[in-house]
Amino acid sequence: APSSMSAAGAEVVLFVGGWPPSGQENWLHGIAASVASTLAEQLPELLPGVTCAGGVAVAPGGGAVALSMPAPLGDVRISFAPDCASYNEALATVRGQDPNTQALVGSAAFATQKMRFMERLPDGVKATIRLLKWWRQRRQWSSEASRPSDELLELVAAHTAAKCPPADLASSVAGVLSALSNIEQLEVTWPLSSRCYREADIPKGLLSQRPLVLSPVSPLLNLASSQSFRPRELAEHARSGSFFS
Repeated sequence: APSSMSAAGAEVVLFVGGWPPSGQENWLHGIAASVASTLAEQLPELLPGVTCAGGVAVAPGGGAVALSMPAPLGDVRISFAPDCASYNEALATVRGQDPNTQALVGSAAFATQKMRFMERLPDGVKATIRLLKWWRQRRQWSSEASRPSDELLELVAAHTAAKCPPADLASSVAGVLSALSNIEQLEVTWPLSSRCYREADIPKGLLSQRPLVLSPVSPLLNLASSQSFRPRELAEHARSGSFFS
């Protein structure tokens, strides 16, 4: 079960065998509910004296479990993905899911590849990502759909630095904020040398979407899709010029 930690908390992916060929969304919600119930019952015994603020619950949108732990973990998200023997098998399996399930497991299924990508990032880019997550936490968002995800911030920071290597941390942050201030027209794609998939693996029509934030490890989802993300508030915050306030 690959996991990653950031300033904002931790992500854990559980790879599950026996993924059903149909009805995946209801099945996934059932798995999430079962794990949430089990954790809520057993955490006091597993971690005596540790209080889980806000309890354990199925995350908004379903298909994952969310809990808030004391430092250093903080907010923890447990996601689920099909257990596959190879990247190509995982890609084919996720592609075969219904649209809602594909959105829920599309990132988790490629957690191993994502961890490798993140590990290879320069230290300056990693520091920029930590600052961006801190900045996001200090802003008010009207809804979950307006709040940028960890992955969106990570990929925009990595892409911006790759296009125009910054001289220092300040210019790195400024470059990302400039990109986010115009997020409605943003296009984040990756050269073949940086991604895991072929051009033919990208669904027809996806490359014409704006904003567009593609992951270097999965060709199937636009992380800034208008179906799940509202970019206006992010652009306004990025234009405000008050990063440290």
